[in-house]
Amino acid sequence: MKKRLLTLLVVVIVVAYAASPALALIGGEEDTEHTNVGAVLMSWTIFSEEPFVGRLCTATLIHEQVLVTAAHCYPYFEMQGIGYDQIWVSFDQDPLTHPDTFLAVKAFIPHPDFTEDSQMPDVALVILEEPVIGVDPTKLPVEGFLDNVLGKLHGKQARNQQLTVVGYGATGMWGVPDLLLDANRRVGNTTFVNLKPQEINTSNSGSDDATMCFGDSGGPTYWVTQAGHEVLVGVLSGSNGACEVVHLQTSKRARLDTSDVLS
Repeated sequence: MKKRLLTLLVVVIVVAYAASPALALIGGEEDTEHTNVGAVLMSWTIFSEEPFVGRLCTATLIHEQVLVTAAHCYPYFEMQGIGYDQIWVSFDQDPLTHPDTFLAVKAFIPHPDFTEDSQMPDVALVILEEPVIGVDPTKLPVEGFLDNVLGKLHGKQARNQQLTVVGYGATGMWGVPDLLLDANRRVGNTTFVNLKPQEINTSNSGSDDATMCFGDSGGPTYWVTQAGHEVLVGVLSGSNGACEVVHLQTSKRARLDTSDVLS
C-alpha cells in the first residue's frame, strides 16, 4: 500500500494539532529489540486538500491480531470522520519511510468505562484485519502483579525501581523538524514513583529518565524482574508537564494488571 511521505511543509502544518493526540519518548536510544511494539498511523485530513499519513499512537501486540494502546487515541480519527480503511499499524522501526509495511486495522475498541472526564481506564484494543506474521506477541501480566511485586519492596528500594518504556516520536523538546520527522521506535528507562488502583506514576523529570512528549500515547511500560525479564504492566496515558525538563514532574500510565482491564 503506497502512501505519500510527509513533506516538510505538511509537518509544519500538522505540528500544532498532531502534537495533542499522543505522547512520545525523549531520550533513550533507537530500539530494534521490541519488534512487537508498533506505530498506529492514520490519514490526517483536516489540514490540506490532500490527506497525508502521520502518527497517532503506539501499541503493543498481545495476540497475533490484537494490540493494546491508549483509549484517548480513539476520538482523533473519529472526529475527522475517517474510517478504519484510513488507519494502519506498522512494526517497522522507522515506519513513515516504509509505507509498504502498513497493516490494515479492522476495529479500535476503547475500554467501555473510559470517558474523557475520567481518563481511566485509558486502555483500548486495536484489531487488525489479518494476523501478523513473524512477530511474537507479548504476554499480558497476571492480575495484581504490581501489588504483589511492590509488596515485597520497601521505601527507597521501590522508589529506585527502573521501568522500561518504548515509543515512537520526538527526541527533543517542542520544535520543527524534531517533533515529527524522527518518527522511529525508541526505548528508555523511567523511575517508579507510586502505584494507584488504575495507574502507575513514573518520573518525567528528564534528568535520568526518558521524558514523555508528543507522539507516543499507548506505548508500553515494562517492569523488569530480578532475573531481567520484562513484564508488560501498563500503557502511557498522560503527563504532568509533558516535554518539560522540570524536576519531579510525573507521567501517568494505565495499569494492565487489574481485573477490569484484563477482563
